[in-house]
Amino acid sequence: MRDRLATDYGWTRRQRQVLDLIAAGRSNLEIADTLGISRDGAKYHVSEVLSKLGADSREEAADYWRRYNGMAPRFARVFRGALSLKLLPWLAGAAAAAGLAVAIVVALRSGDGDQPAADPSATVTPQATTTPAPTAEGERVPVRWSWNSGLFNVTIWVRSGEGNIAASWSGIADAPAGGIALLDEQSGRERWRLRFNAAAFPALMAGNQVFVGLSDGSVLALNAADGREQWRTTFDGVPFQLAFAGGALIVADGDPALRGSDTTFDRARLAGHIWAFDRRSGQVLWRRQEGSSNAFLAVANDAVVVAAQSSTNSAVVARLNVGDGSTAWERRFGAVSSPPVIAGDQVVVAAGKLESLDLASGAVRWEQESGERGDFVFPGVAGEFLTVGTATGAAELRETADGSEVAWAEGHPSCSIRPPVWTLATGSQVYVLRCGGLWRFVRASGGNWVFQAVFTPQGAMKDADHSLGGVVFSTGIGTAPDGVEVLDP
Repeated sequence: MRDRLATDYGWTRRQRQVLDLIAAGRSNLEIADTLGISRDGAKYHVSEVLSKLGADSREEAADYWRRYNGMAPRFARVFRGALSLKLLPWLAGAAAAAGLAVAIVVALRSGDGDQPAADPSATVTPQATTTPAPTAEGERVPVRWSWNSGLFNVTIWVRSGEGNIAASWSGIADAPAGGIALLDEQSGRERWRLRFNAAAFPALMAGNQVFVGLSDGSVLALNAADGREQWRTTFDGVPFQLAFAGGALIVADGDPALRGSDTTFDRARLAGHIWAFDRRSGQVLWRRQEGSSNAFLAVANDAVVVAAQSSTNSAVVARLNVGDGSTAWERRFGAVSSPPVIAGDQVVVAAGKLESLDLASGAVRWEQESGERGDFVFPGVAGEFLTVGTATGAAELRETADGSEVAWAEGHPSCSIRPPVWTLATGSQVYVLRCGGLWRFVRASGGNWVFQAVFTPQGAMKDADHSLGGVVFSTGIGTAPDGVEVLDP
């Protein structure tokens, strides 16, 4: 406490207001109502204050604020400030004394050198509770370019490749339900744009073709040069997942809600469909149905792995032969609630515990049991590391070789069910899309890792990919149009 009282935290006006309310025993909901902000905004500010203090509880923060912000210590700080300016002779004059009295009253009401600050609750992602929050200026990452879609309240998915970035979207209230735009990877210039009467899901690019699935079950191949339709076919399920394997286009059922979208569609069509199409003609090469809902897909080179739930206590993870869709091997699990990932010659599955299977045979390589942070969910591959979320919203960094833990960060109340869904490794940094924002594990001096939030001009991130060593992400912050930005890590 002595160290805390001696530290200049540079509290903003909003942080002081939150500390006052914490000290008064107010809940997050009461803080939100008092300050006229959202509940998530209140959670963010409380977490920010606790992180800044390094406090483990609201009680610690309240105790600090009562000691720091009482009348006596505030008067003492202002008086010390007067002494530091060598104003003692001036204090002897009555008029000057009156002036100082006014100054002290103002200081006691407004705080110690506090500068008004804009409320970041609408644009800044909640901070992890275990690491100090970076300042909005100090932790911003340079932006190469940004693209304004001109659309509001949409979910934009971004994919990069072949010198382009495909931005596809769903959820436009007053216009056709979805669309896709192709952007130049270097400049962000919009090459062309199409709109559909259905939601457009994450696109895929290869050569001079762009592939996209729509919520009405259509799968389209477009010419990358001008957006002209090359072929269109029908998929029985919801073609949310697209991937390439062995020269074929693999399409699988997927629920957009898993990637943050509330797109309306016929959920009865989610029945574990996996189809392979000829990329040039759209002809169906083979069809497969696995499970009864999402057919979680993982593809690398010619390896196709699918995980699907059949009932509440039965799930299967299987490798399929890309030539005809037949089963190469399969393993049974109790439940698989998120897509597996292929990391080199192994498949990593989050099925309560974290389990590694040999890609060639399906044999178990290693297992990691879940602990007090909850079941593992949403594994991701980040170079030599794995990232994985937990049921409590924690983010973990683990070794690919054996699953051992390297670093972790606690979850935040407002994102306890939004674990990592995307990762990118760049040297000593591992990026994670989490809680509607971009976060990163950074290897510090001595080999230790720290977890930081990354602030960007546009605000909350909805989806992300990587291109030319940069981070491509889609954004949206309330009244501002949604768009795409490219960061330099």
